[in-house]
Order: sequence, then structure tokens, then C-alpha cells
Amino acid sequence: MIEFIRDYAMYAAVFGFFSLAWFGWAQENPKKSWRKYIGIASGVALLVCLVGVFLSVQNWSEPSALLEKDSFTQYLIVFYAEFIIAGIGVFFLIKRKYKSLVAPWVSFVVGTHFFGLQISSKILACIY
Repeated sequence: MIEFIRDYAMYAAVFGFFSLAWFGWAQENPKKSWRKYIGIASGVALLVCLVGVFLSVQNWSEPSALLEKDSFTQYLIVFYAEFIIAGIGVFFLIKRKYKSLVAPWVSFVVGTHFFGLQISSKILACIY
């Protein structure tokens, strides 16, 4: 049983949206042989996003893990830290004329928080 169905629906919406953005970046100048696969992946990402949005709206009144004050505060801290770190990196990459590294940098910053989530979930599992 899924404890927080609304959260899982939001995961699908958010991951689908960002996958669509990342595959969109990948369409900038891919090898010709990759184009159709990136296009298909973009389409799948869009579908995942739309289904996630639909399910999120349908389950909006369901409970969420973020309703707990500490969880939401921790989420906001991580979100703003990622946003600031990514923004500073993008600023310097553009200033130094490395625009082609902006998408990989943002993807790296966003992806690294999953390591922190994994570590914190293991710590919490030991405590509880």
C-alpha cells in the first residue's frame, strides 16, 4: 500500500517535467542517429508528466509527507540550496563562455541531492 499517493503522483509530474526539459536540452545538437530516440524519450516524459499532474489533481486532498513541518522545512532548505548552487554555477559557466555545460551542470546539481536523500533515509531508518 502506498502511504502518500499524492506524493507519488507529484513525483511523476515533477520527474516527467524535468525529464522533458533535459531531453529538450539533448535535442540541441545530437547525433543524427540519436534524434528519434531523444524525441521518443521526450514524448514519454511528457506523458509521464501529464499523467502525474492529472493524478496529483485527483488526489490533492490526500495526505502528504510534506504536511509535517520539519519535512517541509528540510525540503525548502534543500530546494533553495540546489537552486542557489545551480544558479551560481550557471552564472560562472555563461560568464566564462561554457554555455554548453549549463545543462550538464544543472543536471548534476539536481541529481546529487538523491545521494543525500539516500543517506538521510538510512540514518532515519537506524534511528527509528
